[in-house]
Formats: sequence, structure tokens, C-alpha cells
Amino acid sequence: MDKINNIMRYISNFDDIQDLISLNMNQVVKNHFNLKKVTATCVVLTYNEERCIKRCLEHIIEVFDEIIIIDTGSNDSTKKIISEFKNQKIKLFDFEWCDNFSKVRNFGINQANSDWVVFIDADEIFEISNKYRLYEILALFDNVIQKKDISLSFEIHEKNTEFIFDDIPRMIYKNGNCRYYGNVHEEIRSNKKECVLIKTTIKLVHDGYSEKVISKKEKKKRNILLLSKCIKNEPNNLRWYYYYSRDGMGFIDNVEHIRFVKSILDKYEEKFKLESLENNAVYYFKLIMVYMDLLIKVGKINEIDQTIKKYNLEKSDFYDIQFYKSLSKLINIEIEYEILLKELFEFRKNNFEKQDSSISKDGTHIDLLIGALLFETKRFEDSKKYFDFIGNKLDGAIDKKLIDSYRDIINKIESK
Repeated sequence: MDKINNIMRYISNFDDIQDLISLNMNQVVKNHFNLKKVTATCVVLTYNEERCIKRCLEHIIEVFDEIIIIDTGSNDSTKKIISEFKNQKIKLFDFEWCDNFSKVRNFGINQANSDWVVFIDADEIFEISNKYRLYEILALFDNVIQKKDISLSFEIHEKNTEFIFDDIPRMIYKNGNCRYYGNVHEEIRSNKKECVLIKTTIKLVHDGYSEKVISKKEKKKRNILLLSKCIKNEPNNLRWYYYYSRDGMGFIDNVEHIRFVKSILDKYEEKFKLESLENNAVYYFKLIMVYMDLLIKVGKINEIDQTIKKYNLEKSDFYDIQFYKSLSKLINIEIEYEILLKELFEFRKNNFEKQDSSISKDGTHIDLLIGALLFETKRFEDSKKYFDFIGNKLDGAIDKKLIDSYRDIINKIESK
């Protein structure tokens, strides 16, 4: 049992799923608490992957019992690179592209000859050192009574970013009830019951969503097209609306985009507030985040606070809610600075005569405010000119620490 408990350490959501799964103890005892060896097939989908397919295969060739590659019409050197491996583990299939990733993945499952099927994308890197850990995890869940209705995920690290995705199902029992659904951003569903996702800590590195790769392969355009089909097929599944909205960022016109997202939010608002959206609730919440991001992009800052109140999210401790709430306030402060700076410029332009001021008779304290606002609006060079002009004219009238604090920061910026 110690070995089994050790393997559980590699499951990041064990506390959440422990009541949903149970070991087949008869089978475990029969094997004297040893986990019998299982086999695993790795399925890789390719389309013009000459940039990365060699790297991908080099990292999985010694890991899996079988490697199935399904090519959907590459016209570069992808298939030539694959053929150079000369390894009997590798089986290459041609599959005519049909605007549906799920059909391709399910074809791969049907061709597999192992106990478990693992999907790794061509633009991902599997760390070979994790081979033993992966097979331990698969061997453990081979003893789970519900193994036909579970899926497992990797920790997918987006290269050169801090993004980590741990909720994308990639591993299933070959002869189970789980298959893929959806044209793109496909998900695994069981045809018998709700599929339980097991999150493993096994790392994959992904680099296929760099701006250069996205542009070259027109991924956004493709995704929008395929997600439109998902929405048509399942018009009440908010998953597809969310991914359509997320992937449409920077591709769909912002005004049109806002109108679309708002229409979906309005349509399901009552169900969300009544907490009757069930599995759709998480995607409704994510759509709210997309909506606020779009409001920031088009400058409708004041609607952020209204949106948070509308959906009763004022007390939420979710990072993104606090981010958008604070960002909108910060932008409003910057706008206020600009307005105030403009007002002071106009005031100073028309007021240069001496006055009976108790601070500065020639209005140097107004110049101080202008210098400070130029600093706060990041016009550091202009700000320095004002502080140089002020010099020591306000000594004794204004707290010297206030002026010196600005001067010190400006000097540090200049020295860089």
C-alpha cells in the first residue's frame, strides 16, 4: 500500500476525486499489492509539423509501447522525417481532414493496441525522465473500478510563459467508455456517466501557440470556423461560446465581439444567478472574464464595476475579478491625471502675474503640481525640466521631502 500511496502524490486533485473512485481491492490483493505492468500507446496528430515532429518523436520513442501518428494532409516534409525513424513502434496513418479533431483522435483510439491511450501533440515535449512515473500512474488507475469512465491530464507548460494547463484530458483506458467530442478544443466524455478527470503532475512543454506559429498555421481562423460548427451542433453548450470568444480575441472586431459575448451572457444570466447552469457555470464565469477584458480593450472602463455588481461578484476572491476591478480604477486614475494636467496647463497659461499667495507669489507651487503630474503620466523628461526650474524656490513653503522624492526617482531613471 505504501507504493500506491506514493503514486497518489503525483495526482494534484486527489482530494477532489478520492470519493469518486475506488480501487478494485480483489485485484490488488491478488497481485500481492504489486501493480501489474500495463501497456500504453501514444497517439500524435500531424499536419505540416516539420518544425517539431522530430523533436516530439525523440522524446517519446523510448517511452511508449506503440506510437500511432495520424497525418491529416501534410504537404511539407513531416512524413519524410517520420519515415527516417525506422522504428517498428511507429505506425503512420493518413486521415482525410474533415474539420473535426475529435474524429481524428477517436480514429487513433480505435487503432491502438495497448491498455491505455495517451495523446501528445506534435508541438509538445515529453520529459523522458517521467516515463517510470507515467507507467506507475497508469498501472495504479488500471486497478480502479471506474477506469472505463476516467481520463487523466498532464501539466502542460506553455514555453516562455508562466501558463500551466492541467485540465486538458489526454489519457484514457483503451476499452473504456470515453471518447472525444467537439470539432476543436475537444473534450473527453463518457457515454455511460460523467467522466472523472485525474490531474497528474507529469510535465509536458508546449510551444505551438507562439505568435509566429499561430500566424503561420492560421490557428485562430481555423479555430473560429470549427467552433462555429460546435455551437451549431450544441447550441446550449457554453463551452463552445467561451472558446469561440477567447480565441476570437484580436481576430473578431472588438465591437462585434462585445455584442456577441453580451448576448450570450444576457441569455443565460437568470440561470447563472439561480445556479442552475450545472456544468456550464464555469464557462459562463469565464465568459464574464472575456467580456471584461473586451471592455478594457475598447475603453469602456466604467462598465467593469457595473458588470461585477450585475453578476454579484463584488465579494469574489478570484484573482481575475480583483484584477479587472483594480485595473479599471487604475485606468480611471490615469485618466483623471490627464484631465487635471490639462486643466493646470490651461490655468498656468493664463495666470503668470504675482499674487498675494502664502505659498509662492509667482505660482511656483502650481508648477510643482504640473511637474508631479508629468511624472505620474510617465513624461519623465518634461517632469525633470519643471523640477529643475523649481529648484529651491519652494524651500520652507512645501515639504522638501515631497519634492526630493520625485527628483530622486527621476535621477535614477535618467542614470539608467
